[in-house]
Amino acid sequence: MLSKIVIVGLAASFGAVIRYGMIELIGNKMGWKEFPLATVIINVSGAFLLGLLAGQLADGSMAYLIGSGILGGYTTFSTFMNETVKLQMKRPAWAGLYFISTTLLGILAAFVGMAI
Repeated sequence: MLSKIVIVGLAASFGAVIRYGMIELIGNKMGWKEFPLATVIINVSGAFLLGLLAGQLADGSMAYLIGSGILGGYTTFSTFMNETVKLQMKRPAWAGLYFISTTLLGILAAFVGMAI
């Protein structure tokens, strides 16, 4: 049991490092600082990959390793909510666009991933 927890934890740290790299690349290197495009891409791609995983692997250690581990560390609901609130304070229209587009694209991505 403990070994599974350690493996999932290590996988989650790997996912977090990938997320950090994506934020650095998209948010900082490409200049997307006003609108959190990196978080949209991270969460939508994570929803797609988790949908794909759910469609392919019903259960098992690999599902936990990838789903809860890597993708759990990669995607970020709390950042999504925090950025929505920050945008609401500065640019309410962008906050609505961010919230709705991320949510709808995430649902669509998960659906497509499961359908493949």
